[in-house]
Amino acid sequence: MCFDAKTSLITFMVSLVCFIILIFFGKDKNDLFAGVITILIGLMQGLEYIIWNNQNCNKVNHYASILIIFLLYLQPIISCIVYGYLFGSINLFIECVLMTLITGYIIWWLNKRRLCSKPSNGSCRLVWSPFSVLYHTNMKSFGLLMSFLFFYFYIILRMFFRKRDWGIKYPFRFWILPISFIIASIYCWIVNGVFNSIDIFGSVWCFMAVGFGIVSILHL
Repeated sequence: MCFDAKTSLITFMVSLVCFIILIFFGKDKNDLFAGVITILIGLMQGLEYIIWNNQNCNKVNHYASILIIFLLYLQPIISCIVYGYLFGSINLFIECVLMTLITGYIIWWLNKRRLCSKPSNGSCRLVWSPFSVLYHTNMKSFGLLMSFLFFYFYIILRMFFRKRDWGIKYPFRFWILPISFIIASIYCWIVNGVFNSIDIFGSVWCFMAVGFGIVSILHL
């Protein structure tokens, strides 16, 4: 499974088309919510396209790498806001505030380092530099990463289990993200090993998760 600028651009364009169809031609609020999730996932591939085209570790790569963390932050936060607007409040205010504070500190901390997201040696899969730096620098940075990921998945899972009706009405839409998460995990573990997968896992999962938009359009 190899990625490059062209692959990221095509994947982003597919997610953009899916987003437009779901937002402007969707049947109900479920399609609107699915459209928002689709573009939030797809934007990561658009960002990776920029990173792929700036592999000489310049300022563009540095700030694009920081934007990886910011986009990941926006995924649960914007999803939570849209969910509350469409389906009613889910009472995650405190969690969102804590994640905002953690993300702000992480971005400030990362900006003092030199970031460069590029494929690892002998690999064609993009390594997200913020994850690598946070994971390997020291226990404090590792703790920041784990705290960020905890709130990321906690907020998403709270919405996921509140939207259980998707499991009946749209079973493929409901299960494609957790299934793609499992597949991406297994793939990364096989290729990189259990303890060396966090650097490339996000890129692999975001690539696979774009299928959510296609499944949502098909109302499966």
